[in-house]
Amino acid sequence: MLIALVRFTCPACESVFQSGARPPPSAVACPACAGPMAPEADVLELRGDRVPTRPYDLASLRAKLEEEREAAGSNELQIWYVGVHGRSVGPLTPAGLAGLAARGQLERGTLVWREGWPSWTAAAAVAELRPMLGLPEAAPAGDPPELPGGRP
Repeated sequence: MLIALVRFTCPACESVFQSGARPPPSAVACPACAGPMAPEADVLELRGDRVPTRPYDLASLRAKLEEEREAAGSNELQIWYVGVHGRSVGPLTPAGLAGLAARGQLERGTLVWREGWPSWTAAAAVAELRPMLGLPEAAPAGDPPELPGGRP
């Protein structure tokens, strides 16, 4: 739930006062020096159990996103869709896939898809996702590996 507040500041002593009254008071006396306070800004305050745990710097988040886009190169081969709890989640970048894997939502049997594929495929069957799932690299195509305990 959001609570609308009005912030007042005192030009003389720089005290700050917030009022949730609607309509906001037209004149407020500073509690510290009794001088007149000026309305500074409307403030939205989040109330309830969903209080933000940290402030976000929007400029740095945008810069980081741009760096990831440049590092990814061509996005055509980088966009993935994942089946999570019966729903298609995406489009996702490899960083998004890593986030799902870290939360346990991308596992060996999780279905994944990307453009150009005829159907959804288990994540363990996709060579580039195997390291993310903690699986060894897939064996190269060609001759099968040597049979354990077999004869030459």
